[in-house]
Amino acid sequence: MTIFSSSILGVSLVVLLVLLGYTLLLLRSGQLSPHLAVKWVLTELLIILSVLLWGKLPLFVFTSQIEDRAMMVMLAVLFFVFVVYLILDCLIQISTHTNQIKKLTQEIALLRAELQKKSG
Repeated sequence: MTIFSSSILGVSLVVLLVLLGYTLLLLRSGQLSPHLAVKWVLTELLIILSVLLWGKLPLFVFTSQIEDRAMMVMLAVLFFVFVVYLILDCLIQISTHTNQIKKLTQEIALLRAELQKKSG
């Protein structure tokens, strides 16, 4: 491993560990739901493990046979798919909460109307 590769590995690991720490901080402070935090923490740990074991992954044998540009495009597509998956998961959660809020708002309006009818 060259000095350049080892420095990129070191910087990548530091950035990933900071991201993991930030995710845990958000979970601890209650700003991130446990449902989402588990997915993010597991994903971050998987990425850290992949960075550490990059040379031993079966994908590395395949990527060493293709050009650098092709490998970068492949990694960009994989990253894009990962980000889209996480965004869609968050949108599902938001939609679920929006529907729950609408239902609760309707129930509150019905209860207020019933309470006004009884008191009025």
